[in-house]
Amino acid sequence: MRSTSCTEKSGSRVRLPLRLTWIQLAACALTAYPAFRFGGLEGLQSMLLGAALSWLTIVASYFALSLAFRNTQQFAVVVVLGGFLVRLAALFGLLRLISKTMPIDLEHLVLWTVGFYLVLVTAEAYTLAAETRQPEA
Repeated sequence: MRSTSCTEKSGSRVRLPLRLTWIQLAACALTAYPAFRFGGLEGLQSMLLGAALSWLTIVASYFALSLAFRNTQQFAVVVVLGGFLVRLAALFGLLRLISKTMPIDLEHLVLWTVGFYLVLVTAEAYTLAAETRQPEA
């Protein structure tokens, strides 16, 4: 099992958010046309805002958890399981704030946000599990 001590290179903790960013950009590229085609400009705006909210929630909470639990041996378990409820609460708090401050169709925004959120959480869990299973070189 890989060590997650504070002597570990800081680049390894930055690799996952970069990978999630590329996954998010690819998902946005794949869904931009269908969002515009079926929802018009408002559907595209909801898709982009939902993607940004889910990405911001995942990456910000990953960095916060990596700072808080940097010496934990089971870092992957802490991030995936421990951060799930915190992330959902933060995500729906942001959705509530946006619903009160911006004139946007909340139904589309919630669907896009939850969809992108699930894609990113799945990619994060898969990546952390793969890193945990790799033998140390």
